[in-house]
Formats: sequence, C-alpha cells, structure tokens
Amino acid sequence: MPDISQLHLDALLTQIMVGYRNRNLISEIVAPQVLVDEHAGKYFVGDKSEWRPTDDLRRPGTIAGEVEWKESLDTYYCDGHAQLTVIPDEWRRTAGARALNLDVTGTNKVSRIVALNKEVALVAALVAGCTTVNLATGGLQWDDDDNDPVARVDSDKETIIKACGEAPNTLLLSRPVFRGVRNNACIAQRITAAQRLADALVTPEQLASLFELNQVLVADGVKLTSNEGATVDVPAFIWGNYALLFYLPSSPGPNELSLAYTLRWDVGQAGRAIYRYRAVEARHADTIEAQDHYDQKIVVQGAGILYSNAVA
Repeated sequence: MPDISQLHLDALLTQIMVGYRNRNLISEIVAPQVLVDEHAGKYFVGDKSEWRPTDDLRRPGTIAGEVEWKESLDTYYCDGHAQLTVIPDEWRRTAGARALNLDVTGTNKVSRIVALNKEVALVAALVAGCTTVNLATGGLQWDDDDNDPVARVDSDKETIIKACGEAPNTLLLSRPVFRGVRNNACIAQRITAAQRLADALVTPEQLASLFELNQVLVADGVKLTSNEGATVDVPAFIWGNYALLFYLPSSPGPNELSLAYTLRWDVGQAGRAIYRYRAVEARHADTIEAQDHYDQKIVVQGAGILYSNAVA
C-alpha cells in the first residue's frame, strides 16, 4: 500500500475521466445517477396509500380525514470500485513530449474497465431484482414473424401502470434483440405502411414512435467471456438477448420514481476520482488509479419488465 501522503487526487485527469464516456455503455442512462452525502445510509420508499379512494367529505366544524404516512425504509451501501495501471519512468523518457498522453491513455484505460464492470453489474442486478418474462416460453420471441412485439409491449404497459402509477417511456433492446425486432414482419409492415418512411430502414427513433415511447435504447456494449490468456477471444453482448421496458424519470432525484438508480457517494468530482501516485519507489513508475463508489439499486420493481430470451 502506498503512503497516504503520496496519494494525489489529480483534478485534470479526474475531469478527463468524468468527461469520458464509452458510448456503447448505458448503465447510467438506465439507472440514473443520484448523489448521496454518506457512504451508506437509508432512504424512504413510498407506498400506494394515495391511490385508495376515501370519503373526504368535511362538514363545517369537523376535522378533515387524516392521511397516514406509511413509507418504509431501504438501505444502500456505496461499495468502492477501482482499477489501476502503471506507467514506468522509462516510458516517459521514451515518450518525451507525449508524457501527458500516457497519463490520458492510462486514465481512459482504467476508466473503461470500471465502466464496463458497472454495466455488467447492472445487468446482473436487473436479472436478480426485476419482474422477468421469458419469451422463449410459449414461443413468443420477437424475431418470429408470427409474434407482434407492439401488442406485447402495449399489454405490458398496462401491467407497469398498475404496478407503479407511471406509464413506461423507454424500451431497451440489446443489439441482437434490436436486429430481431427491426426485421420482424409485423414491425416492418407497421412502419413501411406509414407515409414517407423508407422500406429498408427501421431506426430506434421509428421504433420509439411505433411503440409510443420516448426512446428506444440499443445496448451495444461487448465483454469478453473467454479467460485471460485464452488462445481465442470470445466476445459477447453484455445485455445478451434481453429487452427492458421501463419508466425513466426526466429529472432523476430522491423523490422521483424510477426503476433503478445509481446511488453515488459524492466524493471527488461527481463521485469519481483519478489518483496519481508512486506506489513503490523501487518500481520507478507512476500509478494511475480510477476510483468510484456507488450502489445500483432497483428502487421500484414494478416500474419495469425484463424480457429474457427476447430473440432466439
């Protein structure tokens, strides 16, 4: 472990980390960021008592009916997540005027890995905590022309509204599911029958309009499933064959309903930080370390439906 006095929070490299975004990863779109002041704590979870009609008639001189607070509490813990890389002094001497680029390249490298792990963790959290429908059961997969994804989504919108009071406004499709949906004959017929739409092109924007949603997200993130050192790399889409229909708040915050939130401990800048230090002087190298502290929480389970095996 390096001497704590040697740790240096590098503001410039932290800004690079915060500004950098892997466009193929969307975990913080699906589970928007909410900053928290404490490393761990509790938050209120609302109830549905205001959905229940009551007799609110009040006669002169009488007391109004009282509404009880029935909120419950849930907990969070922002685990630390970190990756580091080492830049030997010899590289800096060889790089010469490009020395700063080594720091930037190292920052991007460790930042990408931390972000990748976050995406993988969110998928696992959704699989474990969401209401899940296996479309392979009963042969309901969306790359089958006999199945209409629009009819399925329309039906499940009502399920979500009844569960949380909000209509879902976002549909996430993994890349394989997006390919299956855009080539589904039911989808193609609905879209190409509209005026001034090219028969050969089905875009996420067109799908959003067809499904009557704010947006359709296509999840392109890729991970390696082969072990390090394997002869052949085996890539796979992080979101597999999943689709997710859910409600996404326009203004994320503690009192805004959402399927999921990324609760981030507000340390450093935006809860992320890059440290640069000399861990062991005998190595004659600088260490670049990316740190992040967060908890990905399924906040309102009923605000989304996860479809597994959405395509064959």
